[in-house]
Amino acid sequence: RVGNMHGRRRQTPEEAAARREASLPRVKALRALQADVVRRRRDRVHTAESMAVAGRLLEINPDVAVAWNFRRECIRSPGGSGRDDANTDAASSAGGTRVGSGAASAGDDAAGVIGSPPDDAEATTADPTRSTSYVPPLEDELALTEKTLRKNPKGYGSWHHRRWTVERLAATDAKEATLRREMALISQMLDVDDRNFHCWNYRRFVVSLMDGGGAIDEAELEYTTRKIELNFSNYSAWHSRTKVLPRVSDLTKEALDREYELVQQAFFTEPEDQSGWIYHRWLTAQTLMGARDGRGDEAGAMETLRREAGLCRELSEMEPSSKWPVVTRARLVRATGTEGGRIEAGEEFVKLASLDPMRVGYYCDCCARR
Repeated sequence: RVGNMHGRRRQTPEEAAARREASLPRVKALRALQADVVRRRRDRVHTAESMAVAGRLLEINPDVAVAWNFRRECIRSPGGSGRDDANTDAASSAGGTRVGSGAASAGDDAAGVIGSPPDDAEATTADPTRSTSYVPPLEDELALTEKTLRKNPKGYGSWHHRRWTVERLAATDAKEATLRREMALISQMLDVDDRNFHCWNYRRFVVSLMDGGGAIDEAELEYTTRKIELNFSNYSAWHSRTKVLPRVSDLTKEALDREYELVQQAFFTEPEDQSGWIYHRWLTAQTLMGARDGRGDEAGAMETLRREAGLCRELSEMEPSSKWPVVTRARLVRATGTEGGRIEAGEEFVKLASLDPMRVGYYCDCCARR
């Protein structure tokens, strides 16, 4: 009898065996291609054909880290496609989406290559040349990584290689055009998946290379606001806000109060989503640090803590089964440092033991440390 799971028909043993049998030629070809890349890297064959072979492998499987490392070695090689003027045209046609016709040869078993971590040391040694002959192969790397990222938007190897490439293009006359193109691509990808943390990390990297000072940071803060308002559960947008806000603001009480108002919209809308609560905890830390380093005063900080604790109590009464307002209130009242605050925090942690029994040991420990 054939059952189903999650609305999908379960394969019979015969169907599964037939599917495996049908995939064997593709698996063998991929293994041969991997072995060819490994052999070429071992023998230091830094040619346009090697770039083509590595590019073809990465288009099939973007997570083969050794192939990315090999492409970087080919580009940096003094006699390779990235440095030899005579090979520039061949390298341009070989890299990225315009791969050449290098045939894959059978060789050593490369089954373990897929899981290899990126070779950061090899990826960052040797400075690139700034000559115009160096730009075409790098442009091809952008084309290849764009293709692999569209196939796997969260591939570590693809993002690492694109960053490596852009770092070098940013040292040439192509910097402005490159960064403008990168920002357009990033915006497209975040419109498709606004919580792709690889893309958010890469966006911060690209912004760090741009000339524009405070105006760029202001624009980035506004961008995080738009993304948060579209989806309060965007952990990456909240995180980016913690990075850019200190660059556009002195984090005074007035500035932090505006942020408290923003995050309150998030947890009053969806109290069970923890992304807003995590940002709220960061804001609380900034409030307390500001009281210590002179950006604010202790009386103002205590006023903020009491105000936020009151809002958490209000939300807890509206959503009695939600643990996050109770957890946050316990931390806030304990942060006041008063005896009454410690007693209130203990009561909140006792309440949490029944709301969240799986973490009762943690809450008991919090009570013991109060």
